[in-house]
Amino acid sequence: MVFVLLEAALFGITIFVDLVTGLEVTVVPFYVIATAVVTWRHSFAVGILGAMISAAGWTYSEIVDGLYYTSSFAMMVNLGSRFGAFLLVAYGVTVYRQSLAAHRERLRLLEYFVCCCPSCGRLSAARDGWFSPAELFAGGRHPVRYCPECSGQGRK
Repeated sequence: MVFVLLEAALFGITIFVDLVTGLEVTVVPFYVIATAVVTWRHSFAVGILGAMISAAGWTYSEIVDGLYYTSSFAMMVNLGSRFGAFLLVAYGVTVYRQSLAAHRERLRLLEYFVCCCPSCGRLSAARDGWFSPAELFAGGRHPVRYCPECSGQGRK
């Protein structure tokens, strides 16, 4: 609940800063950050809501700061364009988050195929033998399995 309030405050602060700075200074990066944060922490659906809030806040700030649109159509086109841009941010964050989750799952599954000797640190890739971490890959947690030399089976 606290994070939801902080995220709402992030949008509020961004709109406030946009109102204070006027038309000459853009705060678009802050709208992008706010949209990306809510999308990352929640879902694409919440990201859509964040994109709406960002686009509406930006347009509202312009109108309050004195920008005059000659037609409501022009204002709606700008609003729609902004919403589309922020929607792309939300979509990009969602795709990245899903890709990251898929890679983490692949790494988790690799732990069943790659084991680490807790004594010497060499790695075993299935039945291909034991390798140093630099030879195979670095990082990650692996199931514990002793290599033949450390377990005493490979010693003569």
